Amino acid sequence: MMSLIRKIRDAIVKSYRIIISYDMPVIYHMAINRLKYRHHSDFLIADRPYKFQFIRRHYGHLIEKCRQNPISNKPNEGPIWVCWWQGEDQMPDIIRLCYASLKKNATGDRPIIFLHSGNYSTYADIPRYILDKFERKLMSITHFTDILRMTLLAKHGGLWIDASVFLSSKMPDSVFSHSYFSAKEPYDAQHLGSGQYTVFMLGAAAEAPWIVYARDALFEYWKTSWKLIDYVLVNYILILALDSIPALKEDVMKGVLDTPHINTIQNRRDDACSPSVFEKMISECQFYKLSYKLDFKEKDEAGNLTYYGRLLQYSKQVQNNN
Repeated sequence: MMSLIRKIRDAIVKSYRIIISYDMPVIYHMAINRLKYRHHSDFLIADRPYKFQFIRRHYGHLIEKCRQNPISNKPNEGPIWVCWWQGEDQMPDIIRLCYASLKKNATGDRPIIFLHSGNYSTYADIPRYILDKFERKLMSITHFTDILRMTLLAKHGGLWIDASVFLSSKMPDSVFSHSYFSAKEPYDAQHLGSGQYTVFMLGAAAEAPWIVYARDALFEYWKTSWKLIDYVLVNYILILALDSIPALKEDVMKGVLDTPHINTIQNRRDDACSPSVFEKMISECQFYKLSYKLDFKEKDEAGNLTYYGRLLQYSKQVQNNN
């Protein structure tokens, strides 16, 4: 009987890509949700309470440790971190555009450290068991860089900014004026963490409690796991601490910058954009998340410049003026 139960359990684990020490309540509810909901986004949202239970059950002791000293009083004196795993010479054009905008608009004399597969270990101490799983392709580059991000910020502080973020003007001093920094994107129920912070633009002082907790939770997770419980595991970890520790949430939110149009260019990439609309947009927001995985066109079918077309035109004008 026990052998049959193990076979059923293992089949569910394999089928639904569940990980850890076989947390059966989570596996059961996630399996039911996949039978109950037709659309992928629906069952992912329905899974959330059980995944939060899972995180709390396995890493609640790290939340309690963070609760003991939730406030970071240190200044953020770290560098700007940006990563393109394959190296600068392998950047797609859209990433090259974003990286050029970062170098032009970085704050003052704050150093930019460009990370890639050949140099990341100079700055980050990542446990061997994680490196082994990464090398065996049990985690993607995306999820490895989640670990890298938290490891770097916990040790050195600074600002992590994804290579796919475009800056339309100088980075404000407020990015480094508090112990934490992040961009606040418009709320979207499909995206965990939206309306509060973004991990693709995340800053912190060295040893900031929220970041240390997240790093330690990721380290512990991969000690016993060979698959992700969710693509946005890091957001589950971060949000659970914010929701569990009011003083921490208040401290983190002091450094959040409202960026109402941060997703506009990629979300409306096929739409025509007039000069007046574009000018208003960049006057209200200076950070824009793009993606090399999407097809960005300069003009729509009628020959009008799209949002992305306006961005390219703007970028060229800025270069020519300098």
